[in-house]
Amino acid sequence: MTGGAHDDEAFRRLVESYQERVLRLAASILGPRHRSAAEDVAQEVFLRVFRGLPQFRGDASIGTWIYRIAWTVAVTAREQLGRTERQTALDEAMHVHSGDDPMATAIDSARRRAILEAMEELPHLYRSVLHLHYWLGEDVAGIAALLGAPAGTVKSYLHRGRERLKTLLKEKGTRW
Repeated sequence: MTGGAHDDEAFRRLVESYQERVLRLAASILGPRHRSAAEDVAQEVFLRVFRGLPQFRGDASIGTWIYRIAWTVAVTAREQLGRTERQTALDEAMHVHSGDDPMATAIDSARRRAILEAMEELPHLYRSVLHLHYWLGEDVAGIAALLGAPAGTVKSYLHRGRERLKTLLKEKGTRW
């Protein structure tokens, strides 16, 4: 991009095309309770894309290049966030209505908390693909596009992530 209104418009369209997927990828890496941090990551990604466009060689598709930047920025942000309390918007979204059986509510709440804690212990890659697939409803092809990986590799990541999650839950005495 050499500058000017035409380039600004082209960049605006690029952002519009990729912003939702970049945000979803960042949210999957950072976790559901870090929505504002995921938005910050997305802004940082597009700032880097804007600055890096003149050097973009086209060795990969523009989408793959953007997702790789997003992955790197989000993983770095995740490492900086560290571990804090695990009360999340996801937990609230999954909350059982107060009119339900109190014992069932307590059991469901404990199970959700155990799953969220186990998810936090997974490697970034497995946590991200599981979150994208099960919580955000992304299909294998969509995850493959986000990660710039073949669909078969994504299926493998999903399988390995589920197996690790099951193992962690079993170690904690929680039913999958």
